Amino acid sequence: MTRLVNRDRPQRGQMMPLFALALVILLGLVAFAVDGSYGFVQNRRAQNAADFAAFATSRLLKDSSDCNGFGASPSMQQVVDFVQSEIDQNSSSVGTSWTGTFLDGNGNHVDVSPGVPTFDSTSGSATAAPQGACGVSVKASPQWTPFLAGILGTNHLSGNGGAQVTYSTKGTPFGIISLNPTGPHAILGVGTGTFTVAGNVFVNSLSTAFKVGENGYDYIDTIDAKETSNLYVYGTMKSVNPVGQKYWPLDWCFGTVSPVQPSPQGSGVGPAYSAGDPGPPGNQFPTYNPSCRNSDAAHTPIGTVKVGYNNIDTSTTNQITDPLKAPGSPTNPFALASIACPGQAKNTVITQPTGGTLNPGEYTQPIHLTSTTTFNDCPNGHTGIYLFDAGLWIDPQGANATVTGNDIVIGTKTPYNKPGNVSGSGTGNGGSCLTSTTTSASTLPDGTTAEAGPNLCAGTANLYGVKAFTYAPCCSRDATAKDGTGDNFSLMIGGASGTTVTMTGPTSGGYGSSGNPGLVFYQDPATPANYGFDSQAGDGASVNINGVVYNASLPGAYNTDIWDTGTPFYPGGTLQAGYGANWTNGPAQSTAGSLVKITGTAIVDDFNTGGQTTITIIGEPYQLPGSASPALIG
Repeated sequence: MTRLVNRDRPQRGQMMPLFALALVILLGLVAFAVDGSYGFVQNRRAQNAADFAAFATSRLLKDSSDCNGFGASPSMQQVVDFVQSEIDQNSSSVGTSWTGTFLDGNGNHVDVSPGVPTFDSTSGSATAAPQGACGVSVKASPQWTPFLAGILGTNHLSGNGGAQVTYSTKGTPFGIISLNPTGPHAILGVGTGTFTVAGNVFVNSLSTAFKVGENGYDYIDTIDAKETSNLYVYGTMKSVNPVGQKYWPLDWCFGTVSPVQPSPQGSGVGPAYSAGDPGPPGNQFPTYNPSCRNSDAAHTPIGTVKVGYNNIDTSTTNQITDPLKAPGSPTNPFALASIACPGQAKNTVITQPTGGTLNPGEYTQPIHLTSTTTFNDCPNGHTGIYLFDAGLWIDPQGANATVTGNDIVIGTKTPYNKPGNVSGSGTGNGGSCLTSTTTSASTLPDGTTAEAGPNLCAGTANLYGVKAFTYAPCCSRDATAKDGTGDNFSLMIGGASGTTVTMTGPTSGGYGSSGNPGLVFYQDPATPANYGFDSQAGDGASVNINGVVYNASLPGAYNTDIWDTGTPFYPGGTLQAGYGANWTNGPAQSTAGSLVKITGTAIVDDFNTGGQTTITIIGEPYQLPGSASPALIG
């Protein structure tokens, strides 16, 4: 008898293991779906936390002395607190499970300290963040307890999130770039005020008119201070040095018996400078404070002039060309095909407003603003372009009057027509026009203390110009035709005590970049003329300029003619801040309450100061030609 057996029927008892296996797979799929989705959220939160932490901390570093600016350097405790605060606000699962790395302006790694590449939540201390740090990279590692994966033996899950943000350094922070190629006293402090530059100074002049050879250096006097003025440079003073020369830019009286050797290239940062300080903060001065000394055998200290600086760079350097004439630089606003606001017709103004609201356009008459004035920009965030063909005089006089402008570029051309200020012909030489009873505060180089000069200033009836001399090599009387013939200012900025002038350049478009103010004042380089800040008698205004100030309008080569005050004069290109130099019976100096602050770079032929004005320049990075592309302030 044969028995048929169905071998396809499962054996009794095999279903339970199969069911258990299926349940595990099912739970795994559910756990993957639930815990995986939750994990995605946790990673996304960690990524957000890293993004915000990197961004916030990099902004903290951007304007510090570690990176671009001269603000206080944050401590490691501040850096750690910034990172931890952003992480706590955006991802509770990260906690203290994060690490940070400092980055320079090019995104390269910067060690926290030698041999210490990263920092974390335990790195807080009073130690400053490392030099060169412009940003950070933050890696966050969130950890959380799963909902279902624990059933499968997985009790902790983790993820990763990372971000890096750094702010590019576009060159060295420059306060002044002086382009005058041949004249002495390219940077000059005259009067009784304080002149502070938080940033580097570049002097392009090869003048040897006042050269004195001492201690192996040639003191060529391209940077000088006279009377009782104070000049402080929180940075490096760089002068041009041909091969084989050792030019020291200061006047001899600022040298010591053995001149301080320049500190290593790039190390002249010195003490931190707090942005906005009107002068040296407290008792903190730049590194080197040489005495003003006489040239006698004993080198007797003379006067009360003070000059301080962090570094003088005497390495071989050739003269540079005008950075704003290099390819890629902003266009001369007078050469623009159109200055109209987008969608609008060009605004041509033939009247002479004295205040109120001004709109972008071309102003064909001399403009003298004496009351509260607002310079509008174009609608929808476009930069407002202003052209002043016949000069601009900003001169608020009313109680608490203000003159303001934001996101604007002001171009000036012909000198303003006023007594003592030559118009049209451009024959002014920068020499002041004084009253006919003016005598010098000290004996003149020709031994006299007579009136300032026999010649009337051009276009005036009762004002005389200062005496002019030629250094050959010492102060022989020059032709009377060169006695002061006018200040030649196409832009004058001042005002009565208690008034304010605040002008800010564009932060985007063709005249600005990277969210920081760019070009704000532009003197047509084809028209010889000077700028003037507080350049009128008795001014006491507070002048605040944010952006690049440009005036390179000196034509050709320059002689070594000087006023009877020892100040060289030129037919243009000088940014003059403050007025007066203690002339007996002369016009009133700018007052002790007058302030000029430039947050940006002054690209000029010469920068002179006078009167009692306090001048502060907070330099911004500016990339000179020859080092990648010329950059605007950024």
